[in-house]
Amino acid sequence: MDFIIITPTILHRYDQEGIINRHIISIHSNSIKSISIKKWGILYSIFDNGDIIFFTEWDEDQWEVTLTYMKDPETLKARVSNIIKNTLE
Repeated sequence: MDFIIITPTILHRYDQEGIINRHIISIHSNSIKSISIKKWGILYSIFDNGDIIFFTEWDEDQWEVTLTYMKDPETLKARVSNIIKNTLE
């Protein structure tokens, strides 16, 4: 029951831990410093899946958020980058 919500100003990642526990990470778009893509092995390349990693300003709690097994990560990275760029302008 994990899901991600990306808005022009905030990225929310909800991780279901157990039956009723959730771990929620929220990152403001101003904090995102770079976005990276990681592909592991041949199956990721064949099925065009990959991990998208959002690097943020350093703080004690969270400095990176990873979205795993994303379909067509290059297109998704470009879309998120455009949303962030248009928000900051």
